[in-house]
Amino acid sequence: MASYGPESLRIDADTEADRISDAIRAYVRTSRRKGAVVAVSGGIDSSVGVALCVRALGADRVLALQLPEAESAEATLELSSELIASLGVPSVCEDISGIREAYGCYRRRDDEIRSLVPDCGPGYRVDQEPPAQDGHVLNVPVTGGVLLQPPVRPDGPVPPRRQQRSPG
Repeated sequence: MASYGPESLRIDADTEADRISDAIRAYVRTSRRKGAVVAVSGGIDSSVGVALCVRALGADRVLALQLPEAESAEATLELSSELIASLGVPSVCEDISGIREAYGCYRRRDDEIRSLVPDCGPGYRVDQEPPAQDGHVLNVPVTGGVLLQPPVRPDGPVPPRRQQRSPG
């Protein structure tokens, strides 16, 4: 079994990027595809993913897909658009709020939050971006090792507190 620690993080970034790019090219070739479609949020994971695809295939063989929704962080489109422009890849932007609403994603999320924080009612929201205070991220710990952002009332934040999920 591999040992993980600080030493395992010492890598040659260019060598690893070349290795990953080779793997992307091989996959696209063996799967008989013309290129890659990458969902780009502006976050680090999708940014690295699309940059590696461009490195492997060229900008003309990568399509960046922006999928904002009603509760996306405000910076999402701005950051992803800057990245797309800097890489020179074509892009498509599709708002998926209606799909998420129709599929019940928001309702199921809200039901789960209310099971953990019963005070949460209509007009409350849960920010996707964690609020920072003095450089520290504030999270509400809940059972099962899940971290939930503190819900925000229409008139301001709900104070963080531990909620126990009822058995059943």
